[in-house]
Amino acid sequence: MKKTMLCIFLLILAFGNAQFTYAMEKDKLSERKDVLLFLEEAFHAQVHLSEKHRELSEVNSLLTPYFSDDYINKFLKANLVKENGKYIIYGSDFAPYYIPYFQFSENTEIDIDSQKIYVYEYFESPDAGPLYYEDHYEGMLLEKINGQWKVSKQLSDEEITKYLSKNAKNENSEVEKVSRLNKLADLQVFAQLKVIFSLPFAQNGR
Repeated sequence: MKKTMLCIFLLILAFGNAQFTYAMEKDKLSERKDVLLFLEEAFHAQVHLSEKHRELSEVNSLLTPYFSDDYINKFLKANLVKENGKYIIYGSDFAPYYIPYFQFSENTEIDIDSQKIYVYEYFESPDAGPLYYEDHYEGMLLEKINGQWKVSKQLSDEEITKYLSKNAKNENSEVEKVSRLNKLADLQVFAQLKVIFSLPFAQNGR
């Protein structure tokens, strides 16, 4: 009996540690692969809500590990349906606030900062098919909220374009700054060489 109880205790302890480790890993999205996995899990959490009717508390528990409170409220307001005292979401190709259909590949761009992560992808218009759309960007913003990474905003094509344009200007500014510093350094070196080479002539003229 004691041996059985010890085994149960060890299993509970191991499970608790596994859950704790998993929760801790949600804090750390420092690498590209971690961000992609996080967003895939967030997308699956949204999709699961179409599988069956659930209590509202269960709906929130599926979304809370991945999305900010504000984002959850917007997502549920736009998509949640109440039927017979329970809730479900009926899937649609144009349902708002879903994680975009990222390829989760090298085509998915990820910019990681200490407090924000920008994830975006360029979608080209399809050659054929039932769905048509113009070439555009789609993206998500992740932010650290109370020490946890959460999806906080869906980024429009215009917002991503502005973000990329701003980054390009900053990069150009840095390049120009380095170029100016290099030119200044070259001028200083030239001035020092001019002084060095002029000394012998000055001494000969005495």
